[in-house]
Amino acid sequence: WQEVVEPLEEISPFWALFFTGFLAFCYLAVLNLVTGIVCSTAIESVNEDIDMQVQASLENKANYTQKLRCLFRSIDNDHSGFISLNEIQEIMKTDPEGTSAV
Repeated sequence: WQEVVEPLEEISPFWALFFTGFLAFCYLAVLNLVTGIVCSTAIESVNEDIDMQVQASLENKANYTQKLRCLFRSIDNDHSGFISLNEIQEIMKTDPEGTSAV
């Protein structure tokens, strides 16, 4: 940039200083733009990760709900839709460690 600044200094030191300030401003503007793009991309990436975590959590919830329904249906021997104390006591006698739940 020296080749450009020297003729400007011959005209007036003001123009050399103005040109240097203009270059500094342009550099900062470009750096600000690049920083904004990087930050925006990072924020979008984090939001997508959060959405994926929520989706995975909902899928896990549905899976566990299905497993619990299957377990309660297996405990409900008379198929009444309710689990009585007798049914719980019976399952505890036949499977005291709860391995059928797995």
